[in-house]
Amino acid sequence: MKRILKSLVALALLTALPASFTSCREDAPSITHTTRVSVTNDFSAVVEAINNGNLKREEAIKKITEAINSMNASRSEILGKILEVLGSVNNTLDTKLAAIEGAIESQKLLLEDKLQVIAKAIEDHMLNQEEAVKKITQAIDKLGGTLAEKLKQIQEAINSKEKSMQEKINLILATINAQTITLNEKLNALKTLIETETATIKDRLGALDTAMQELLKQVQANGEAQGKILDQIKALASTVNTLYEEVQAGKTATAEALAQILKKLDELIAKINNSKPRIPEAIDLGLSVLWSDTYLGASTPLESGGYYAWGELKTKEIYDWSNYKFARPSDDDPNKYLLTKYCIHESYWGGVGPMDNKKHLDAEDDVAKAKLGGKWRMPTINEVKELCANCTWELKDINDVKCLIGTSKLNGKTITLSFSGYRDGDKVEYLTEALTFWSNEIDARVEYEVNSHSLVCIPSYRETPSDGSGPRYLGLSIRPVLAK
Repeated sequence: MKRILKSLVALALLTALPASFTSCREDAPSITHTTRVSVTNDFSAVVEAINNGNLKREEAIKKITEAINSMNASRSEILGKILEVLGSVNNTLDTKLAAIEGAIESQKLLLEDKLQVIAKAIEDHMLNQEEAVKKITQAIDKLGGTLAEKLKQIQEAINSKEKSMQEKINLILATINAQTITLNEKLNALKTLIETETATIKDRLGALDTAMQELLKQVQANGEAQGKILDQIKALASTVNTLYEEVQAGKTATAEALAQILKKLDELIAKINNSKPRIPEAIDLGLSVLWSDTYLGASTPLESGGYYAWGELKTKEIYDWSNYKFARPSDDDPNKYLLTKYCIHESYWGGVGPMDNKKHLDAEDDVAKAKLGGKWRMPTINEVKELCANCTWELKDINDVKCLIGTSKLNGKTITLSFSGYRDGDKVEYLTEALTFWSNEIDARVEYEVNSHSLVCIPSYRETPSDGSGPRYLGLSIRPVLAK
């Protein structure tokens, strides 16, 4: 279970980190010790080792993924080998499940191949429909290549004559749930479903109704759509449901219903394409970078903007290790979590293959860069330290919002940092007591591997900001910087 110290004062006394908010520091994830078996990357040898119980789940998935990626064979031959494992009565359930995970993780297989593996698992009752959607979502997010290449594979699968309607529904739901697919492209996937000629109009309408309800649930949960865009998605979901019921009752022709929906969908896609996030004003404090005048997603310096887990691109309703993008539960203890990306200490590694040894966010995981484009990005921890050291700070209340006003020692210009606390679970903690925002860098000390660096100010402890550190799953504001 998570153990979190809730007293900021107690924390300040317990930690040697200046102004650190490790009051919310989660206990480090477990160091998983497993008996390592010397197995080559030969696919058959790995399958045999799993059957014999010589590999635990985590190591089995890792080894079988490596074996698939090392095969000197065509995609069809690799797929055949995996399907052979799933179909053999001589293989254990653990072996078959590891083969499914290995196929999903593999960079050698396309989405079509992975869908065939999942379809076989459903047919043999290894996965139910809900589990299948989760696996397809995972497969989409794990696909290599560009977004355009991913979308092409999804489009081809939706249009495939060989896929059942249920398989297409599963694929659409997985696309909606995928973190690597934008809202705009999710709507385009729905448009592909409407226009496909490989399913009856009535089936398409029913699938669309299911998909729109899921899309609405997702965008409301993660804050991906707001304002008029969210209202329009709600209206479209309602329209689809109404037309579907009218078609079922024989009051509206199916072709007419789909035509109405397609028109509204096109209008929504166009609206999203034309809507742009506010580009912040860049403040030149005489430092190595320019600082945004607001938090990401805010329209004024007094607003907190969106709260983001470190390295994630969407806001959420709940912030926890259990739904953190780059963590997974340990096989030995499901209440403890291992890291699947941005890890430099082996005892914390839970990903596939060797550790990545990444200390800074890749551009694709930098939410400031993803949303603002250009030279905007999240700050490094050295840039955070530079900001702290080169301004004089004054604590003020502005319109009942607690703020720190920083005045540059170099040119006299000012920056306003409002207190926004942080999100933990489903609550905002210390809204008026803690000022925090993420840097783009992990905390490399082994005892704090699960943490990432941030700026922190806790007035009861210190009325000037300093660099701090906190668990990556927490939701913090983002203060973008612009490279000069």
